Parts: sequence; structure tokens; C-alpha cells
Amino acid sequence: MRHGDAIGGAAQDEAGDLRAQMVLSYYRLRQLLGLMGFLLPFALIAGSILDQHGIAPSISDYYHRLERDVFVGCLCAISMFLIAYPGHAKGRGERFGDDLVTSLAGFAGLGVAFFPNGGAGPDAPLAALSQLLFGTARVALAHYACAVVFLTCLGYMSFVKFARTADMRRRRIYRLAGLGVWFFTVATVGFSLVKISGTSASYDVVVSARLVFWSETFGLWCFALAWLLKGHADKRKVIPPQRRILGARPLGRL
Repeated sequence: MRHGDAIGGAAQDEAGDLRAQMVLSYYRLRQLLGLMGFLLPFALIAGSILDQHGIAPSISDYYHRLERDVFVGCLCAISMFLIAYPGHAKGRGERFGDDLVTSLAGFAGLGVAFFPNGGAGPDAPLAALSQLLFGTARVALAHYACAVVFLTCLGYMSFVKFARTADMRRRRIYRLAGLGVWFFTVATVGFSLVKISGTSASYDVVVSARLVFWSETFGLWCFALAWLLKGHADKRKVIPPQRRILGARPLGRL
């Protein structure tokens, strides 16, 4: 082998190692965000046990509790990653690209985080600057609208986008997860309407059984499962097995 060929081969190996390291760094960040979405309900439940107030009627109600930092912090981290996530280019026949759907979900997630719901009651002190600027009722309406958009986009990502390039087995999982997100989104809206405008008996059932909380939780878990599986599948496609070990080394100078 000539000296020039050896140098060229070494340069290609080094470039391949660097690419593997960068992809693995991105993969770990992506998986962290998926785990964050999966573990968010557990963290809120743990906080409820510690403050001895019991599980809140909905995840959004934690904005008005001591666990607000966990709720807002996780949503902001997830939302910012979704906004920054470019995804795959729009395929032939597709109406929406990944970037548009994830950005819409990300901005809606920020709306959920910064526009509190009306769980504290109409006479409660203001809990956010947005309530001062726009009024409690308008902000609560914006919160609910953003929550529906956020979950709907997550379901679309799983059912349509993730399933597009998957094999048959994974495609079924992604579509079931997407259907699960949509189903629990509809359930969340339905239970919320019952809580707002139903009878006192139906209100007591929804609140005591935490039906809104569990609907939101199962919807998040469905998408978190699809997100984690998709990240694992993408990593296996992009990085050959021998480079997954090399990619574990720290990044050197760029």
C-alpha cells in the first residue's frame, strides 16, 4: 500500500470516528429527552407524596403547586429540543416535513409551560406574567389549545413520520403509539369538559380518579416509547457496530 493511500485511509477512519462520536452525542441527548418525558409523571407523583397533597387532578395543575419547577423545566427542555430538531427531509407525497411538525409541537409545548391552566380557580392570585398581560381566562384557554396541538403533533410524528421509514414490526409499534397519543388526547379533552361543565357527581369522579392526569400520562408514555425506539433504530442505521465502540471515546479537537 502506498504512503498516500495509508494517510487517506487513516483520515477516513478518523472522520468516521468523529462522525460516530457526534451522532452518539446527539443520540444520548435525544434519549435523555425521551426519558424526561417518560419520567415526568413519576417525578410529579413523587413530589405529591413529599408535599402530602396527593396527585393533582391533571399534570397541568402542577403549575400551581410546589412541583411547578419540575413541570415547567421538563416541558421547556422537551419543547426547545423539538424546535431545534430538524428530523428527516420531507418525502415524496408528504404534506408536512418533520421540522414543521416538531417546531409546531415545540412552540405549543412552550405555550403549555408558560400559559397556566385555570386549575387554581378564578379568585386565585396571579401565577404568571401571561395572566397579568392577557387575563386568567384567556391564558387558560390558550393553555388548553396549546396542549391539544402539542399532543396532536406528537401523535402525528409517531403515526406518520416515524412509521414512514420503519420496517413492518416497528411501523406497527409507531402507529399504535400514535393512535394511543391521539386516543388519550381525546380522552383528556373529554374528561376536562366533564370536569368544567358536568354535574357535581361527574366532576367528583373525574377529579377523585385523576382521569385527566392519567390520560395525559398515558399519552406522554405512548410518544416517549415511540421516540426512544426511533432514536435507537436511527442510531443503528447511521453508525456501524464497530464504530459504536469507537464513538464512546470523548470528542477531541474539532
